[in-house]
Amino acid sequence: MIAYIDIIGNRLDQMTQEINQMRKEMQAMRDEQVSKSLKEVLSDVVGKAQSRCNEMKQKLLEAKNDMEIKAAEIVGDFRQKGKEALNKVADFLGAKEKLSEIREKVREGIRETDQTLARIDGFSEGMRTASRQIADSFRALAGREKKDYVQDDIARDNQTYLRKPWEWQKKVYTGLELHLDAAIDKVDNLRLDVMDRRMQELRDRRKESKSENKENYGTPERETSHLPLGRLAVVDEEQPVYGADAFEAYMAKQDGKKNITDTMINRGQMDKHKSR
Repeated sequence: MIAYIDIIGNRLDQMTQEINQMRKEMQAMRDEQVSKSLKEVLSDVVGKAQSRCNEMKQKLLEAKNDMEIKAAEIVGDFRQKGKEALNKVADFLGAKEKLSEIREKVREGIRETDQTLARIDGFSEGMRTASRQIADSFRALAGREKKDYVQDDIARDNQTYLRKPWEWQKKVYTGLELHLDAAIDKVDNLRLDVMDRRMQELRDRRKESKSENKENYGTPERETSHLPLGRLAVVDEEQPVYGADAFEAYMAKQDGKKNITDTMINRGQMDKHKSR
C-alpha cells in the first residue's frame, strides 16, 4: 500500500506543476485567442483543480505518515500474528476511508474536467461559426463567393491548444483512480483473508471438539460393571441351595406336580361322565 501511495503522490505533484503552468498560460492569453467570459470560467476551473489537488495531497500525506509511524509495529505484529495484525492496523488507521475520500475527489475532478472540455468544444465551435458568418458577410458585400472552410484549421488550432492541458489532466485523474482502486482492493483482500482464516480456525476447532467427544463417549461402559460381585451373581443365575432348604424346595416342586396330575385325572373323569 505504501508503494501505491507513493505513486499517487508523484502523480499529484505532476498535476500541481501542470496546474501552475495552466494558470500562467491563462493569464498570458490574449482576448483574440479566447473570450473574456471563457477565460474567467477556465481560470475558475483551474483554481478549483488546484484546491482539490492540495486536499488530496494533504489526505495522502496523513495516510502515509500514519503508516510510517506504525511501520515497526506492523512488522512486529506480522511476525507474531500474520495477516490478522496487518488488518487490525489498517482498520485503526482508517486506510480505506482515507483512500476512498481521495478517490471521490479524483472522480469529482474527472467530472469537472469533462465539463470543461465540453465548454471548450462549444466555445470553439461557436467561435468558428461566428467568424465564418462574419467573413461570409463581408464577402457577400464585396460580391465574392463564400469561402470553403473545410481546410481552415486556424480556429481548430486554438481548440487543440485549449484542450491539451485538460486532456492531460483527465489522463492523470484516470490513472489516479486506477491506483486508488488497486490500493483499496488491497485493503479489502487483506480483510477477506483474515475472515477466511478465522472461519477456517473455527471449523478446525469444531472438528477437534467433535473428535474429542467421540473419544470420550464412543464406547460407554455398562452400568453393571460398577455393581458389587454379590449382586452380579444374583442377576446372572440363582444361588445354589443345600440341606433342609433343598429338601423343602424339592417337596414343594413335587406337590405342584401332584396337583397338576390330580387336576388332569379329574378332568378326564368328567369328560367320560358327560359322554355317557
